[in-house]
Amino acid sequence: MPPGLAVLSRLMSKPTLGVFTHQAELNLLVEPVTLLADRAMWLPKQRTLLLADLHIGKAMHFRKSGIAIPEQLAQVDLQRLDRLILQWRPKKVIFLGDLFHSQHNGEWDAFGMLITRYRKMKFILVRGNHDILEQAHYDQFGIEVVPDQLFCGSLLLTHDRLDTVPPGMYNLSGHVHPGFRLRGKGRQAMTMPCFHFGAHHGLLPAYGAFTGVMAVKTMPTDRVWVIFKDQLMEVPVPTQ
Repeated sequence: MPPGLAVLSRLMSKPTLGVFTHQAELNLLVEPVTLLADRAMWLPKQRTLLLADLHIGKAMHFRKSGIAIPEQLAQVDLQRLDRLILQWRPKKVIFLGDLFHSQHNGEWDAFGMLITRYRKMKFILVRGNHDILEQAHYDQFGIEVVPDQLFCGSLLLTHDRLDTVPPGMYNLSGHVHPGFRLRGKGRQAMTMPCFHFGAHHGLLPAYGAFTGVMAVKTMPTDRVWVIFKDQLMEVPVPTQ
C-alpha cells in the first residue's frame, strides 16, 4: 500500500474522524455554504459557485520553458469545471484570484471557449497576484474583474486573507493553496488539500490540478475538511 494511503487507512480507524462524502454543509455566520469535493464551494442563497487558484495556463507556461508537463492537466481542470457548472447551474461563478497563471497562452482560449457556452451566467474574477493579463483578454470572454474584494451577502471575498475583517462579515480567500498534514504511526504523514475555517477567515483549496499544497497553521476551534481524490472529510484539529 502506498505510504499516503497507509496513513489515511490508519487515521480512518480513529473514532474522532468523520466519514468521506462528496459534499458537506455548514454555516459561516448566517451564510449557508456547501463544500464540494471538486475543490469548490456552493452558495445556495446566491446560487453562486466559488473557486480559487485555477492557475490556467501554468502547464503550458512550464512546457514553453522546456519542462515536460502533461497537456492533459489543463484539460482535466476544464472538464471538472464544465461538470460543476452543468450540475449546479449557478447564476454566478466567482474566481478568488489566480485564474490564469502568467502571460497569455492557448490554455486561456480553451477556457474562454468553455465559459462562452454559458452566456446567461456571470463570471467574476477577484484579481490575484498572478492575474496579469491585459483587460482586453477578460473583456473578450465577458469576465468582470474586481480589483481587491467583493461583498457577497455576509461573505467578503478576496484573493489573499484580510488582516482585519469588518464586523458582521466573514472573509473567504484562496492564494495559499491550503493543506492539512495528517500523521500516522512512526514518521508516516501526508499533506492533503483542504477547506480551512477559523473564526473570521476561511480558505478555499486550490482548484487547479497543477498547484501543490502548503500546510496551514490551525487553532483548536478551527474546522478543516480534507480532500482525497473526489471525496472530502472533516478531520479533528490538534488542540496544541
